[in-house]
Amino acid sequence: MGIQSLILLSAFGLSLQAAIPPLPPPSFGEPAFGVLVLEEGNAPQWTETTRQIKTAFMARFPVAFAFGLADTDDMQHGIDQLEARRVKKIVVVPIFYSSQASVIKQVRYLLGIGKNPSRSLFKTYQDLAGPPQKRLEIHVPVVLTATLDSSSVLEKILLSRIFSLRISRKDQNLAIISEEPDSAKDAKNWKEVLSRLAAKIGRRAKFKSTQVFLISEGDSQEKTAVSEKMFRESVQKLRLSGPVFILSTELASDILTQRLSRILSGLLVGYNGKTLLPNPLIAPWVLKMAREGAQMGDMRKYKEKGNKGFMNFPKIR
Repeated sequence: MGIQSLILLSAFGLSLQAAIPPLPPPSFGEPAFGVLVLEEGNAPQWTETTRQIKTAFMARFPVAFAFGLADTDDMQHGIDQLEARRVKKIVVVPIFYSSQASVIKQVRYLLGIGKNPSRSLFKTYQDLAGPPQKRLEIHVPVVLTATLDSSSVLEKILLSRIFSLRISRKDQNLAIISEEPDSAKDAKNWKEVLSRLAAKIGRRAKFKSTQVFLISEGDSQEKTAVSEKMFRESVQKLRLSGPVFILSTELASDILTQRLSRILSGLLVGYNGKTLLPNPLIAPWVLKMAREGAQMGDMRKYKEKGNKGFMNFPKIR
């Protein structure tokens, strides 16, 4: 690594440390609220992230975790844990990179914040011959905070991943890859968000150019194959203008990261299969979201008939 690269990495490391707010000491006089952290799965990256969050929170306020994509049983278990601690409000913090993901719509439905479930996830449950999902049983006010893309933290995490690599960026094209949301409207919105983010990252990291690609999981093998073929062709075309480095928005190892290794096979591009987690920025971000959520009013509007335990508590200050 050259002197210039070392200076850049050192400078970015200092700015990254400055960007991480110091965690305040535990305070026992704060409003009585608990935090439910939503994570995507149980991959090693999530295990380490959970450990970091637990260490950061310590005795500040009760915290529970739910794993999986809007897993009803896990979310209910986490809620029950917090209610057993007699919390007066539950702040739900989703560690998901996109507010456009169908899982967020499903989470809103389960919490009683959104009126309708996610169409794609609802169809999945039907295909599995499972019963229609009921909303969660919650007896206290609920707040759902924003996802990672709502603040600068996602940009900082992506940049930290880039600056950790020994690559020359001046003559290289950056391709940011993400999973395509199910609906055309959500896909359009997410690509616009990512394109703005890519432009900022390109300027900061001094790439030759930046492009955003969405890969569809598809509701059929044919649709999935078409999406992958179009992506390969686009990357090959981009490769004509210079080297290409692939950066995925996936937080931890999942289906898309496995697919990318196969899709990119044979293409002369840079891709190391690294995910965005674990990252030291996550725990401070969760803490910030939790504190902000604790100051917000109850978001819950809908509940299952017969769930009479729910009470609309006033805003906690």
